Amino acid sequence: MLAALDEVWGSASRNQGYRLSLPANLGFIRYQGASEDERLRLLFVAATRARTRLYFTSYSQDLAGKNYNRLKYLDIQESEGDKSFSQVIPKRFNHVQSDNAETLSLAAASNYWADRHLPPFSPKLREVLAPRLERYQLSATHLNQFTDIVNAGPEAFFINNFLNFPSAPTITSAFGTAIHNSLRFAGNILVNENQLPSEARLMEIFVAQLGRIELGVDDQANLTSRGQASLHSWLANRGSELKKTDRFEYDFQNEGSSAGPVRLAGKVDRLIIDEKSRKITVFDYKTGQSYQRWQSGVIKLHKFRQQLMVYKLLIESSARYRKYKVEKGIIEFVEPDEDGRINRLELEYDGAELQRTTKLIGSVWSHIQSLEFPDTGGYQPTLLGLNKFEADLTK
Repeated sequence: MLAALDEVWGSASRNQGYRLSLPANLGFIRYQGASEDERLRLLFVAATRARTRLYFTSYSQDLAGKNYNRLKYLDIQESEGDKSFSQVIPKRFNHVQSDNAETLSLAAASNYWADRHLPPFSPKLREVLAPRLERYQLSATHLNQFTDIVNAGPEAFFINNFLNFPSAPTITSAFGTAIHNSLRFAGNILVNENQLPSEARLMEIFVAQLGRIELGVDDQANLTSRGQASLHSWLANRGSELKKTDRFEYDFQNEGSSAGPVRLAGKVDRLIIDEKSRKITVFDYKTGQSYQRWQSGVIKLHKFRQQLMVYKLLIESSARYRKYKVEKGIIEFVEPDEDGRINRLELEYDGAELQRTTKLIGSVWSHIQSLEFPDTGGYQPTLLGLNKFEADLTK
């Protein structure tokens, strides 16, 4: 048992737990009423986990020179010859061994631990991430994360997608996920049962999807109401347009899509496929604020256009749809505007914009494969700065 100190296990520990703040949804687990008896019981539980041997360890000072007290429950007494013993531990085992050697520095302690536990070589980052790089596929979402220096950027992209640091879902992402899953179910029900689900069934699906995400009671209620209102409007305005021949949330991970040397992947919310003319219209669903037209100066819309560009490259280079042409990309806002309309933004693909996106994809891919993530501190955290960063990447 480490740190057998009064400040850790005894009465002096009563305020230690408050050094860690808890988020609002976990505040109820904070326990404030530990009595002397409860602290002693806690020590007993910890001590009796030992299977063969039990050692209590402690220290008189920390690395900052702060003094600490022995754990009073062990009742350690001084005896002749500068020896100590515990009056509550059987005599065969109650001797207290002291190491009066010179205090170890923090650097020395770190080196000691590293020498005992780390391998005798220091692997390079590239060696550690080599398997990940070999199978990595770039998606539209990853491209936008890398270039969006306002909300993410290269460093955030690397931390989230290569180091895989966990992050809690936001209210926005939780709602978007539940809506997307519900629309995917609606499309697949149409394909399998030859008819759209009823509004009541779609609402049940949405509530079930939202229930899979950890949310507070108020957030759950608010998002349920918001989602049901949105799906009611969407089903009334756009539901009848879905066809059995459409593909819903189609996954291109195993389609071999590429843009030159760049391996591409991604899921597309909806594909409208014309088998005769070999043409495809691609749909991407969005929640949140809707727009009636493409506007300059809006980061969201810049990312939406870029996403639709990547989808065209993704689909047209895929094994299944290699002989098809994606003529149009559509952003559909599932949530109605103030007038109850379900708005759409249509994008007719432009050769120059597509060429710029292809070049940007190639540059970002090169940076990822070489593990070179540019410092974006010199760019303004605005759309102007984002555009400048992308322009520099494509030089």
